[in-house]
Amino acid sequence: MIILPPDLEAELRAHGAEGYPYEIVGVFAGAYEKGGVKRVTRLFRGENQFRLAELQEGSSEGVGGAIGVEGSAANRYFMSGDEMRGIDAACRADGIDILGFYHTHPDHPSRPSPTDLRFAQQTLPGYSYAILSVENGVPALLTCWILSDDETAFEAEPIRPK
Repeated sequence: MIILPPDLEAELRAHGAEGYPYEIVGVFAGAYEKGGVKRVTRLFRGENQFRLAELQEGSSEGVGGAIGVEGSAANRYFMSGDEMRGIDAACRADGIDILGFYHTHPDHPSRPSPTDLRFAQQTLPGYSYAILSVENGVPALLTCWILSDDETAFEAEPIRPK
């Protein structure tokens, strides 16, 4: 189970609304507790490299080609390794852990896509993956997922306010 306090959920939802109609991405950080509970105490907003490429170059093709994923910032996200290393360093300095990731699905359901599964399969097991659907610019359903033990699918993970 992941615990996401209401103020942090509001922050995530605001990030999703601000980023619409593009996918946004971020990191959940906090503490692991007994019984497999993950308590989020901080969010780190990420920079969607697909969107950055579109703004700088007028195209996200370079990003997609570099990571082997087709698409645009409207239906894909990617954070740079440098950004992840910076977030990891900030977490270490604050004595907290990276617990998982969040992103949005603009005008699509908040369930994992095949691309979401491929990304999760390339990380370490145990991370939470939250998906917020944003419908016509309005944040809607927030769901959370965890990679199955055999890493072939996602399983729903309860997300609670406290």
